[in-house]
Amino acid sequence: MTIEREKEYQLDFFKENGFVRKQCIKCKRYFWTINKDLNTCQDAPCEDYEFIGKHNLQVNIDDVRNSFIEFFKTKNHTYIEPRPVVARWRDDIYLTIASIAVFQPFVTSGEVDPPANPLVISQPCIRLKDLDLVGLTSGRHLTIFEMAAHHAFNSKEKYVYWKDETVQYCQELNSSVYKIDPYSVTYIEEFWEGGGNAGPCLEVASKGLEIATLVFMKYKIIDGNYVDIPLFIVDTGYGMERYTWYLTGKPTVFHALYGNILEKLLDRLGLSKDDELIYEHARESILYSEGLIKRQEIIQRIKDKLGIKEDISELISKLEALYAILDHTKCIIFMLADGLVPSNSGEGYLGRLLIRKTLKNLLSLEIDLSLIDIINDQIKLWSNFKNIYNSRERIKEIIAIEEDKYYKLINRASVEISNLIKNKKAKNERKISKEELIELYDSHGIHPDFVIKEAKKENLDVELPPDFFSRIVEKHEKPLKQEIKEELPDVEGIEAIYPLYYDDPYLFEFNAKVIKTIKPKWIVLDKTAFYPEGGGQIYDTGTIIFKDKILKVKSVYKKGNVILHEVEGLDQDITGFDVKGIVDKERRLNIMRHHTATHILLYSIRKVLGDHIWQAGARKEEDKARLDVTHYKKIEKEELERIENLANEIVLSGLPVRARFMDRKEAEERYGFKLYQGGVMGGRTIRVVSIDNIDHQACGGTHLSNTSEVGMIKIIKVERIQDGVERFIFTAGKVSLERFRELENTLDSISEITQTPREKIIENILRLQKDLKKERKEKENLLSILAEQAIKSPDTLRTAKVNFYKFKTKELGSDILIALGEEIIKRDPKALVLLGSINDKVVAIIMLGKKAVESGYKADILIKKVAEMIKGGGGGREDYAQAGGNFKEGLEKAFKEIENIITHQ
Repeated sequence: MTIEREKEYQLDFFKENGFVRKQCIKCKRYFWTINKDLNTCQDAPCEDYEFIGKHNLQVNIDDVRNSFIEFFKTKNHTYIEPRPVVARWRDDIYLTIASIAVFQPFVTSGEVDPPANPLVISQPCIRLKDLDLVGLTSGRHLTIFEMAAHHAFNSKEKYVYWKDETVQYCQELNSSVYKIDPYSVTYIEEFWEGGGNAGPCLEVASKGLEIATLVFMKYKIIDGNYVDIPLFIVDTGYGMERYTWYLTGKPTVFHALYGNILEKLLDRLGLSKDDELIYEHARESILYSEGLIKRQEIIQRIKDKLGIKEDISELISKLEALYAILDHTKCIIFMLADGLVPSNSGEGYLGRLLIRKTLKNLLSLEIDLSLIDIINDQIKLWSNFKNIYNSRERIKEIIAIEEDKYYKLINRASVEISNLIKNKKAKNERKISKEELIELYDSHGIHPDFVIKEAKKENLDVELPPDFFSRIVEKHEKPLKQEIKEELPDVEGIEAIYPLYYDDPYLFEFNAKVIKTIKPKWIVLDKTAFYPEGGGQIYDTGTIIFKDKILKVKSVYKKGNVILHEVEGLDQDITGFDVKGIVDKERRLNIMRHHTATHILLYSIRKVLGDHIWQAGARKEEDKARLDVTHYKKIEKEELERIENLANEIVLSGLPVRARFMDRKEAEERYGFKLYQGGVMGGRTIRVVSIDNIDHQACGGTHLSNTSEVGMIKIIKVERIQDGVERFIFTAGKVSLERFRELENTLDSISEITQTPREKIIENILRLQKDLKKERKEKENLLSILAEQAIKSPDTLRTAKVNFYKFKTKELGSDILIALGEEIIKRDPKALVLLGSINDKVVAIIMLGKKAVESGYKADILIKKVAEMIKGGGGGREDYAQAGGNFKEGLEKAFKEIENIITHQ
């Protein structure tokens, strides 16, 4: 640590309150304490879990959270409700990983004011990067945790508080509220980096457990350098689960949080919550969590301490799996309650990964308990979170669906694993690599334990990294960055273009000046009514008139704040000239209808199917639109009708549609994060499109002024484009009318062809269907009779190897002959069948049963003889071949030739 860094921790509070700076004799980190006799930093592994079994406060996590919030309220902090665990306001992460993530990127960058300053919050957070360690470390690692925090956002204009006050609050909270012995607490000097920001921090530890982190964010990292940011931010994090664990002195965090649920599961394993093995496992797990010792060594240490002779590896594995199940199921219900839908991409992938890992752990326990039983208990335990309680039925339904999919996956897994092992053996390879394991999970969802089990049977080694699931998570934890259209020209130095389409979306003609010509096809205007491609809405087209020359506008794109018009017929530099722009009116209006209809339809889908519905993509074009939404099961016909009815009721209600720019903070407070259904918009202000008071979305597209202008919304098709995502394809307005006309014309054509009145078409189709079914049955009976007659016919040539059946007709087509051949082969595996039909031309078919093929006969060879005699050509397989020709008299000769071959072979 440099001298400059050391200054960051020389606080007046420390000096004035008798703190001393010491160096840990084990990890060599520096820390501050009022206990001059402390020699270690008090964090693990430098210190054992000295709090286990020592404290015995009868508190739960609700008590700990409420005490934290109330304490900071007395310090003039405003309480802020926690945000969802699915980070809908971010486009760079899927899940809320820390309390500060609630205020990134707009508040921390200074673009948007914080909701209060200072503030206090207790934010449920999800981090999956240490997924492999959950359960193994007694609660030191969790996927879901509550980060209680107090934040202050300091600027040059407003100073709130900084390091001294932050440490003072921490000291007072711990000693006065939580009654933690101040002589056991240390403040460890660290430097924090994360999310592109950095700053000094103090880690707060006591008796082996880090319980809080106090970060003083003051830098932005640019090209490896620390650059001052406009705000200096107090970013604290107090682990509510760790405090509850510490204060109760329980052996693990799972004992402190899950009480009765844990006892029920332990009982199934033959353990009690106070079993000494559990205590020893908790104490020893410190070494494993820090990577200082192998797991097998920990098990041996537990055996030695407790004097156990028998192998306890399986019991320890089940105990750790049980802990992981408790953590994961809590995480799952919070994910699902906040609208996550399990799928094969995005946040849905992470949710499904966690569910499947939990199901695998549950299988390993070998107890009669379903996942839904544990989920039910978790819902009851955490029902003080209103969204958990309100979403309980949907959560259970999704779990049931995912459980069914998982067990079907297990049945399919053996095929994929078998194929991999066969390939390994064929190449004489004796090891399955970690890359192959990851690919099996990523592509097929196959847990590595299934692979290891099968590989062991074939004496193959498997390279299983200890951080297997962390590697999977790392590949999927962040959204992929959108690729920028590469062929767009450079616009550096060009000023922002004024978008007239926001002032008046019904403006179709305008005058402007060309400020840049970019040959061979691009021009930039100082202002434009042409809408550029964006937000799922296709670009406008039309014309730009320059003097007496008409330039056709083929496409329009936006790069930064510059709008580029791709034109046809540009043969000179027209920079500086005045032009007239004419937008294709009918095209624009159709696109506007489809865009406003998209908002109406999304609102209707959420109303009918539930609040978990989230837009996964959209496209608004001239002739149709599509809307992709997250949903966990097939949409039923009755649901579809309700959605369409509701959408059209909104159209008929003639509700006003209003677009306006709002302060982001105000918009989020008023409308919540449903605003970002179409994606997150940047900036201090965002454009909000409201349909009366029922729907509000951040949107940059062009819209109608009233829902009545949309016209009829007609859902054409709904299809599942991937697991967990449903696609609605629909039309609106004139396009819907045109589609109805097409359907009317189709009905008229059917009526004319079938000579049936339109109102009786269905009745006629049902009658035809019945007649066809009857004819099919008669055909099957006829074929059965013909096949039976052929089998019994004295004309059949029978040899030791084959039985030769021949059939010649003028009435029956090839399809009937093939069906007859199949019937004969079904009855007689020794059959060699030659079928001939004479109509406009000669068709010959040879079919062989399995035993006939095994006897050495080949249909593709025999057919060549037949083709020669009917003066045609043919080919096929060894069991089936066909030929066609024009010499009708040759067919009889062919029959005799094949009979002759069979007789003399």
